[in-house]
Amino acid sequence: MHSISGSLLRLGARNQRQVCINGTQVTAKRSVVFAKGPRVRGAIRDPEDILTVKGVKYGLTEENVKPLKTFLQSKLQGKYELPDKLLLQIITHKSFAHGTQPYNARLSYFGRELIQLSAAKYAITRSTNNEYAINNLNFDSLGSYTQSLMKTDRLLKEYAVVNNLDAVFFRRLALPSGKEDDNYKPKAIWSTLTASLVGAIASQHGKKAAEEFIEKELFGDVFKQILPATKPASESA
Repeated sequence: MHSISGSLLRLGARNQRQVCINGTQVTAKRSVVFAKGPRVRGAIRDPEDILTVKGVKYGLTEENVKPLKTFLQSKLQGKYELPDKLLLQIITHKSFAHGTQPYNARLSYFGRELIQLSAAKYAITRSTNNEYAINNLNFDSLGSYTQSLMKTDRLLKEYAVVNNLDAVFFRRLALPSGKEDDNYKPKAIWSTLTASLVGAIASQHGKKAAEEFIEKELFGDVFKQILPATKPASESA
């Protein structure tokens, strides 16, 4: 161990090989320096630091998955329970540990597709007087501001924050110093928590269960705010 400018440096063997020089066996070693604390130019970060976010070490532990598990068990009465391994994947962003651990990108992509589908279905089935409606379905509403608002990263991020889904969230810290403002929560990263939760529910419980979660839990309050006093076309007949 060595200390340089406030940083703790640890020497470790990266690899080694044996070579024969004039009939003598020589072992050649290449060392690497891991830097702990403030970043040191040219030094590789300690692997333990890479697998830790704000004092929480990555791993499939009860403490790490407890916040998300509690949300599913308490607020949703255990209706959409998920395996611990999948819960850990939901709270792991692809930026964490250089993508060496299972992350939530594909679950998030799947979830976003289902969220977009639910938003479209809801929009076209609102009661309409549009003369171009087909079977009383207003396809002109697709791509509208209202429909787009229902599936934004901002909405998905806010849902994750309000429901404390980010209490444990493995991702790369935004600043090289490792210090981060608690209020700094980029929506493109935080939205993956909600979207991947939807994707995970669909993978475990099916598309119908995921759409039910989206419509009743995720979109419930949003519907009341942005589309008040409207009824599905089927109810207006």
